[in-house]
Amino acid sequence: MALHTLTTRLIGWILVAAVVCVCVFNAVVMIISPKTWFSLPDWISAKGTLRPERYERGTGTLQIRLLGAVALAFMFYLIYSAVKSL
Repeated sequence: MALHTLTTRLIGWILVAAVVCVCVFNAVVMIISPKTWFSLPDWISAKGTLRPERYERGTGTLQIRLLGAVALAFMFYLIYSAVKSL
């Protein structure tokens, strides 16, 4: 395998690992504390159009926690599938 191809693959896997780590971090914080998740900086959290006024209290916190649980389950499924195929 050429050095260029090996370097490209290594950089690709590092980027994939970084994205997965950020997604897992977001999902865990969403599950633990939606209020804390809303106070994270924009560059690390994936809030989109979600606003704290609507989702910081009541059933909104339950929705954020469920979204975090689904995201975490999806990330673990992706990691499992990637490791299984090696």
